[in-house]
Parts: sequence; structure tokens; C-alpha cells
Amino acid sequence: MINANFECPSAQIDAAICDLFSAITSFSDNQFDASWSALTEDEIEFLIVRLIQNLAKDLDGDTLLHYLQEVRDEN
Repeated sequence: MINANFECPSAQIDAAICDLFSAITSFSDNQFDASWSALTEDEIEFLIVRLIQNLAKDLDGDTLLHYLQEVRDEN
């Protein structure tokens, strides 16, 4: 059950999305270089949305359990 006081989005979720934004805008490997691509704001937003949608679509119990254990081990 989710805590009734949970805010969506939370500061941590906002920070993670900002980290993703930063990672995309500075990304460079053999296949893609953001500095050469001259990404627009709309393109960056589309990439972020698509990545989050794919993450949600590909969720599985092993991944969720791994991250749950990680957060519980921290506490």
C-alpha cells in the first residue's frame, strides 16, 4: 500500500528525471553524440518520455525485487 502522504512527483523523482535530462544532453558514444545532434527541447522531452515508457513496459519482478532490497538495505 502506498503511503497516503506520497507526492507524485516527488523531489527524488524530479531529481532523477533531471539526471536523465543531463545524461541525454551530454551523452556520447560510437552510435550517438548529443553535441552533434543539436537536440531540440521537444526531441529531448520525447526521448525522456520514451525511455520512461519503455522502462515501465519492461518491468519485471526480479528488477523490482533487486531495487526494493537495495533501498531496504540502505535503511
